Amino acid sequence: MELPATLDLRAFLPAKDFGVSKKFYAAMGFTKTWEGDRMAEFRIGHSGFFLQDYYQEAWAQNCMMNLVVPDVAAWHAHVRSAKLVEAFPGVKVSEPTVQPVGIILYVHDPAGVLWHIQQRPTTVD
Repeated sequence: MELPATLDLRAFLPAKDFGVSKKFYAAMGFTKTWEGDRMAEFRIGHSGFFLQDYYQEAWAQNCMMNLVVPDVAAWHAHVRSAKLVEAFPGVKVSEPTVQPVGIILYVHDPAGVLWHIQQRPTTVD
């Protein structure tokens, strides 16, 4: 049996302070494409997620997202120039690290959600 077509896949993320998280994602470069009652959709490129005005600490502290990019160094420079750590309490930004899955930049959002901004390794044929 052939699978039906799909169009998109989006996660729901928690927000400890909905207003702060919306500002954080806008500062990070995401575009808010929709906002309803206690929820907003953010997109960047062809990817997106829903931000909820809902918070549960255990969930937020164990929630992770993976954003695959072509250039982690450029993203690191972008995140640093946006001064996210200085502007948003609780935000953490790592230095890029080389791992078996590529180069990873870790960013914790204001609610504690951990973003893995990943540049995949190049393969040699």
